Amino acid sequence: MQIIYTEPEFQMRNPQCPPEFSCSRHYPEAESPQEAVRQAVDYFDFCLEHSAVGWRRIIKSVTVKPS
Repeated sequence: MQIIYTEPEFQMRNPQCPPEFSCSRHYPEAESPQEAVRQAVDYFDFCLEHSAVGWRRIIKSVTVKPS
């Protein structure tokens, strides 16, 4: 599973940073691609909620790569 996202406010203040960021994680317990996407987005939201940053993170895409 790979999530591509942006951080618009951070990127505006730091023009040298990449135009997109990504995070990858495996969800072997997911029984379908849709369940893997749900788990990935839930985890992404959890990390955002518990981070110390004050800017938005916007998901651009979620890609499921079957194992």
